[in-house]
Amino acid sequence: MATGRIDLGTYGDKLFELGIPGMDADINISSIVSYTNGTDEPVDVGVAVGVNEEGRIVPLTASSEVTGVTVRHPVWPANADGEWFYPPNSAVPVMEFGRIWAICVAGCNVGDPVSAETDGTLSVGGALPVTGAFWDSVADAGGIALLRLNRIKLPEAAATPP
Repeated sequence: MATGRIDLGTYGDKLFELGIPGMDADINISSIVSYTNGTDEPVDVGVAVGVNEEGRIVPLTASSEVTGVTVRHPVWPANADGEWFYPPNSAVPVMEFGRIWAICVAGCNVGDPVSAETDGTLSVGGALPVTGAFWDSVADAGGIALLRLNRIKLPEAAATPP
């Protein structure tokens, strides 16, 4: 799920003055749930992920439902090469509700619906819609933007009125 990782030492020659991918945008109410990286590959921060019935992150496919966006853990350090990701079998915080910074691959405007590709990259008009999510700021292609998620699921009994 590699998506142009940034070097936290130099910010990849680009200063993200607003935030960095996967950073919780503010202290408003949010829901961040930890899931296990069930893939054989590292999972990047600020990317869309899907989760199976066992609560493990699995590779996205054309028929996947996006669960949320991976959050940058505030105290997890980069590795010796300056890369920052979640290795296989590690706990991965995933935002399902709230505001998070992410890279918008094709550019976006306020109110555009969020979509994802099977590699986890986020955009507008991609293969997988992210239900209940929209872009909350403007960004050029490859720029960082604020993403608003509303992925809270009600239990079946609560979702049906009496």
